[in-house]
Amino acid sequence: MRLHNNQMVTGRLTTSPSIKIIIMERNLEEIKRCKAITDITLAQVKGSCSSMFVFYSWGVSKLLYSFYNEMPTLQMKVSGAIHKGWVLVSLNEGKDLYEIRLLNNRKELKKEVIDIYADQLGSIIDSLVERPEGCSDEYYQKLIDIDNKKKHLV
Repeated sequence: MRLHNNQMVTGRLTTSPSIKIIIMERNLEEIKRCKAITDITLAQVKGSCSSMFVFYSWGVSKLLYSFYNEMPTLQMKVSGAIHKGWVLVSLNEGKDLYEIRLLNNRKELKKEVIDIYADQLGSIIDSLVERPEGCSDEYYQKLIDIDNKKKHLV
């Protein structure tokens, strides 16, 4: 971590090699606060899933801490059956509610869902990334088969 005039340039603030913090031009207190909030966000996402298999079905390959629109944000790189790219989970501290954004791999906004309670995070993310809400087991299996065929063609 490099500090220049009490500003964060780049760095990591974690012991886990799979979780990084990427913050530009923030002071150390802001970074620590962001890390604490996004650690809680990650725990709430995992805890609100019906099982841990749901979280792992999203194919999360990267977890990043950042700010998005001045809100502490957990970024997850996912490879689900219906969305591949980034999921941003931001805490709107004024409302004490979350906002979810889906971005493609070029970081272009594809979908946005706002005013989400903590206990809804897992099911909403799952419906956006892996299994659409109300999806039958038969239809879901077709989605997985199509996704697997695409992965083998690449």
